[in-house]
Amino acid sequence: SVDSTIKVWDYQGKVILDPAVCVQTLYGHAGTITALVILGDYLISSSTDGAIKVWRQEEGRGQLVYPWMELQVRGR
Repeated sequence: SVDSTIKVWDYQGKVILDPAVCVQTLYGHAGTITALVILGDYLISSSTDGAIKVWRQEEGRGQLVYPWMELQVRGR
């Protein structure tokens, strides 16, 4: 998005009241998000701030409905 955040949405309709619910917002960039790639448990993002960030699903949350992403690597 242009507000420098990455939104994780309930795209499978697991939330009964509203299937278009934002379940997590990832903060860490200072510019517009330009690319997202998912590789297994990892999400890699880049932005107009010149940074590449690596996010990983937090361990121990496998039984929950949604994974929880944590920032792992801050790159430039």
